Amino acid sequence: MKKIVLSCSLSLLLAFSFVSIAMAAASTESITLNVNGLKIPNETVIINQTTMVPIRDVSLIPIFSVNWENKSKKVSVTNKKTNESLLLTMNNKVGYKGKTKVTLSVAPQNINGSIYVPLRFIGENLDAYVYWDSKTKTAVIYNSPVGGADESLNIVKGRNAVLLLTRINLQDHFVTNSESHITEYFFPLNKTQQFFIVDGDIAKYYEVRNHAAWEVWEGVTSDGVKGDKDVIPNIVHAVSKEWGQRPSFNGEFAYFIDQWMANIVNFGTIDETGTRNESGSFTRTDNSKPFIVAIEGENRTN
Repeated sequence: MKKIVLSCSLSLLLAFSFVSIAMAAASTESITLNVNGLKIPNETVIINQTTMVPIRDVSLIPIFSVNWENKSKKVSVTNKKTNESLLLTMNNKVGYKGKTKVTLSVAPQNINGSIYVPLRFIGENLDAYVYWDSKTKTAVIYNSPVGGADESLNIVKGRNAVLLLTRINLQDHFVTNSESHITEYFFPLNKTQQFFIVDGDIAKYYEVRNHAAWEVWEGVTSDGVKGDKDVIPNIVHAVSKEWGQRPSFNGEFAYFIDQWMANIVNFGTIDETGTRNESGSFTRTDNSKPFIVAIEGENRTN
């Protein structure tokens, strides 16, 4: 009888040990997933230092097509632009990229009824960009919708492409009750890789990195005190609150004011003194089409 009790106790101890090891392998740390600029909180897990995400979240990337075969327990992910595909099997570290065998650091697995796959492996094998931000504990995956046009030496083509890039913010946007029918876009003179968007009383600053527009700074604009130095020269006089690294510029900008309710776009330049020199305006009949136009004298320098 003692042997039976001892045997049962040992079996239970081993069972609990295996459960504990499995639980220890998966981190319960709160991690945010950002897919093409869309924040998805509390769905990411870390297993053996590998970021795992639900396959349904991977399908949010427009160029990815995801298919689950329940009978064979296989999942395929295809890049619709390149036709490259991955075929993965549940609980199996061996997969296929096309006809080539590949090895995963962690096998796809079922977690609470959802199929989880390794994020970086999926992204890097199918030409998506993957980034980990340790400060905000955010895993980012995105694709470029413009095929490198954001790097064009043609300033008009480059700016239009930049405004189509995935916009990624790692902090929460400010929310206000301000209503505006005008959106203003500002580019440092002769440049394409940095820009501001002012919509109502919210000002945002972006920098282009790895074919995405990363939001670096955001502020809620205010009137401030007359005579005070502008927070952002000739764009933002003062802010009531802000986050991020406030950028520094000399005040020379190209501007494009989209009066989207009236379908009119005004454009021109601002000099260091704050003087606006309007180059012209035009009627925008299709809001889905690019609206950045050439401004006389501008040539890309970055």
